Amino acid sequence: MNRGRILYVSMGQGIHDRRFITCASENGWLVTALRCDGNSNEDLIGADSFRWIGNQVSISKDNEVIFKSDFLNVVSSVKPDIIQVGPLSSAGAVLSENLDVPVLATSWSQDLLYDIHESDWAKQTAVAALRISRHLLADCETVRDIAIELGVPKASISIVPWGIDLDRFNYSPRTTRRDQLSIVSLRSLEPLYSVSVLLEAIRELHLRKYKCRINAVIAGSGSQEYSLKSFVDKYDLDKTIKFVGYLPESDLPKELLKHDLCVSTSPVDGSSISMLQAMASGLPCVVPDIPSNREWIEHGLNGLLYEARNAKSLIETLYETSNGSLDLLQLASNARETVEARADWRIGRKSIGRIHDLVASK
Repeated sequence: MNRGRILYVSMGQGIHDRRFITCASENGWLVTALRCDGNSNEDLIGADSFRWIGNQVSISKDNEVIFKSDFLNVVSSVKPDIIQVGPLSSAGAVLSENLDVPVLATSWSQDLLYDIHESDWAKQTAVAALRISRHLLADCETVRDIAIELGVPKASISIVPWGIDLDRFNYSPRTTRRDQLSIVSLRSLEPLYSVSVLLEAIRELHLRKYKCRINAVIAGSGSQEYSLKSFVDKYDLDKTIKFVGYLPESDLPKELLKHDLCVSTSPVDGSSISMLQAMASGLPCVVPDIPSNREWIEHGLNGLLYEARNAKSLIETLYETSNGSLDLLQLASNARETVEARADWRIGRKSIGRIHDLVASK
């Protein structure tokens, strides 16, 4: 059944964009996709790509007026029944008050948790997008609460974690050796994600000649790659820390099976997909003690928390995983139960389908 057409607007065509588009397509919507990052269109399964100014330049404070004008032309040409847009702090700038189409604002977490505190334009853009939109789709309560502070009625917000495919990320608990620990980090090598905290913690453990040998795989790419690798070289950690670059989504299930723990260092997060993938796969997660992570992790029950940006706190937590005081197998089992109950993407897809119908019917 053809429900109508969604005009999907974002900053690129990454894995989450593809998932949202596939979700809409599977639920009977025709989708036209726009990107606002200045790059050319890629082939998107389930969507028509539309060329416009966003394929030439990236949206910004300096060109938002031109973007708004061109967006109105696109809307007039495509004639969508719904506009879905996010991140709100950037792509949200295409929206204007004179749109006669219902808008589903989609927070990417970072837009409301971080961007609005770093840039006045980003905050103004996000607040305006929220005001224009009929409904907000968020991935966690932390983002919802911020949106409420910004004036969005609670009744106009739906929370759907960007869940995972439980059939792909199979549960495979492993018995961790107390004298050897393999860690994986899946965060991008950008300043926001603070991967340097993990490297500093491993260096300190290396200096202390800790009885448990720790090896780490850093899976990710970004602007800090050179400086992080230089840190490893400077302190002769090349046999302890290995950089493997960006891993495509298809390679993650196999990679996760090689390790004992997943460590995140990001002090800003919504419902972290990489954390949920690790939890589903049987890896206890060691993550910063921030509100969004506490929505998923109860320390000592289904994962471990440490003070954000604090290498010493991370060291203490890593000690805890290898001194015999924790039942890591039980942590892993509890983590899998948590993900099965709350992060099954099969359920999430249906929930988003109902939200599209809700926005279209208002």
